[in-house]
Amino acid sequence: VLAFAADSFCREPTSWIFPQIVYETFPICILGGVMTQAVVDAQRRAHPFCEPLAETLAETSAEYIPGESEPITVPEPFLCQRSNLIPDISLLNNGAVRSGEIPEGAPITNETIANFLPFGTNTIAYLQLTGDDLVKLLDNTMDRVTKDPFNIRNMAAVPFASGLRYDLHFSAPPGEKVFNIEVLVRDASSLKDYVWLPIESSPQKFYWVVTNNFVARGGDNYLNGITPEWVGITSLSYNDELAKYLAGLKGSWVPPTDEEMSIKSSKP
Repeated sequence: VLAFAADSFCREPTSWIFPQIVYETFPICILGGVMTQAVVDAQRRAHPFCEPLAETLAETSAEYIPGESEPITVPEPFLCQRSNLIPDISLLNNGAVRSGEIPEGAPITNETIANFLPFGTNTIAYLQLTGDDLVKLLDNTMDRVTKDPFNIRNMAAVPFASGLRYDLHFSAPPGEKVFNIEVLVRDASSLKDYVWLPIESSPQKFYWVVTNNFVARGGDNYLNGITPEWVGITSLSYNDELAKYLAGLKGSWVPPTDEEMSIKSSKP
């Protein structure tokens, strides 16, 4: 046993924004997004990675095309250095999590993790993106989710994040479906506390994002039209890294509250 659930991870959606077929197909627990948010929160931390070799994409190939180019395996000390730091943002596609029914007090084991994170080959990956890149990334995800005609498989693209939050409007025009985008940054006045501020739009301002290799390779349309400043894909198992986090709790895993969800609000 790695930890115990401090409370139920099953929570109904705060707003009913999808076509009826979605609610008839997916468990309410998944649609509430609590498990996905809990996972993405847990992974926003350092993931030390110092193997001699690591896959890198953007820095080693000027012709890198997300979702098409093959990774290049080269010695990469920079990835080792970067992985020892806490990233600005953790990002995860909704499709990476396939269950959320962990009741209060339930033991959480490696088998539990495999049940709600069934893609066992997913690994930890890093992206270096500008604020404009992140805005476009979020727009990309919602363009896919709301693509006409509606395809229930595209629900997997709904974005969840830690250190980044936003409001969603599913029927808004393209480019306006995601708004009030904020990032969590250190308070300049105290250097101890953190505050939410509007995302900074500047070609000189970069955000470090930890995600999985599926997203880092452009899965679910996330990187359409985006050339990351840097991409690094480790061989660290995404599932194993979550297990390390849970084992380190030495107690209970607390699900996020409504106020801690990255999707602040959503409209049909």
